[in-house]
Amino acid sequence: MKKMYHVTVLLSGGIDSTVLLALLLDQKVSCTPFFVDYGQVTAIREYECAKIISNYYGLKLETVLNNDISKFTTNQLTNPVLSKNPFYPNRNLLLLTLASLYAYEQNHDGISIGAIKAAGTTPFPDIQPEFFDRLSDVISCGLSKELAILTPFIEYTKFQVVEIGKGLNVPFELTYSCLTNNENPCGTCESCKSRDEVLEGI
Repeated sequence: MKKMYHVTVLLSGGIDSTVLLALLLDQKVSCTPFFVDYGQVTAIREYECAKIISNYYGLKLETVLNNDISKFTTNQLTNPVLSKNPFYPNRNLLLLTLASLYAYEQNHDGISIGAIKAAGTTPFPDIQPEFFDRLSDVISCGLSKELAILTPFIEYTKFQVVEIGKGLNVPFELTYSCLTNNENPCGTCESCKSRDEVLEGI
């Protein structure tokens, strides 16, 4: 990984982004956690966890509210009652564009996202290495400044990310992974089941 002085880190309050933040800090990279409310059902819960996690690491969380944009798409993240489709079109493009604007204004060296290796036979198009490579070129061209997109977990499974987190003593109990907006995770949605599976024994 290219050594950075300061990186804007997308933090959702979930497992992957929390381990990402912990890893960068362990590598002595200066980080600013960055949360985006893009209209996801769990935005309030995610924000609360992202703030707690930021405080845990002694960092200030920067927040952007852009929730009105989700009226254009119905999927599992915006309305799990009406749709079981987990794909939110251009979500990572949206998140990284907003993070790059902030990073540019703050003169940061890069932005980072906790994208992991896609599970199953039909990976999402916006978590492919080619997507991040091309987007990095486009953003750098548009800003007339090199702004790297760091994706250290892109070839890792969630199990591997959790193992990294265990080695860094990540406070997994502070993270939130449920697809519902319940104060307590439902325990039955796909995210809860995946979370329980990878955290079993911790």
